Amino acid sequence: ERKQLVDKIISSYNVIQYDEVISFFGTYENMLLATHANTGSEYEIKETFAGKSDALYPSMTRILMNDLKLNDIHEIFHFSDDRKEDCLQRLFARTALSPLQIGKYLHLSLAVKCV
Repeated sequence: ERKQLVDKIISSYNVIQYDEVISFFGTYENMLLATHANTGSEYEIKETFAGKSDALYPSMTRILMNDLKLNDIHEIFHFSDDRKEDCLQRLFARTALSPLQIGKYLHLSLAVKCV
């Protein structure tokens, strides 16, 4: 009964129009081959985690907005690397975060400099 219920739900609420999808690939077999060829690769994004959480981003944003009198925090993305390093120093002195975490927040590509 459980499998029948699952089949009923899938057939009732499935948003995929299989006939249309098959028409893109020519045959059902080609559609399956294309699907299997792509499965899994969407999760291979390599990302370096600098900390366990981005929960401290709002506090870093407040510090920079107040200290630098910014109208929009996105202005920091247009700063030179030298100016971003100044921001890194400022945030490092006022938070308990590592230079790597702060550098990631600032979108600062650095080979973690000693602070």
